[in-house]
Amino acid sequence: MKLAEIKNEQSILQKRPLNVGHAFRALLLQALQENRITCGAVECAHELNRHPEKVMICVIAGPASSSSSGVFSHTQTKLIEAYCREHHVRMIQVNNPQRILKIIHNFYNYQATSDHDISRETCLSDADLTEFSCLLIRKPSTQSSEDDFIVTYHDTIIYCKVFPYPTIDIPE
Repeated sequence: MKLAEIKNEQSILQKRPLNVGHAFRALLLQALQENRITCGAVECAHELNRHPEKVMICVIAGPASSSSSGVFSHTQTKLIEAYCREHHVRMIQVNNPQRILKIIHNFYNYQATSDHDISRETCLSDADLTEFSCLLIRKPSTQSSEDDFIVTYHDTIIYCKVFPYPTIDIPE
């Protein structure tokens, strides 16, 4: 994915009404550009333990996705969920985590072939591209419309006490 394509997608999103999947995809791309992502259950646990106030949202695999993972990964995800609920960290579930990994992988592959200097140390190594358990997006210095949309979506779900939490479908 090229930087021009990312900017074009963001301008298209600004012109049409957002749905939560498109807003999340745009938020993810923006967070990748700004190096605000932490991936993996262990890394997320460390980040949540050190600076939970800096986390904008925690993204976990939904029930359908987590049932196919191993017991250890499922247990880690449940512990992260419990921590987020206890410490009032916003949390959303996605039903297609492989799309998130694909977006991240494509972003870093593009960065590696361009002149951009984006660090991937806080997110993924090549070995981590096979399984998704948890992802944290840290708060930005200034919130975009996508940030506001996702935060409002989460807060509305919590306020209305929708249970179980709905899962978000991430578009291609």
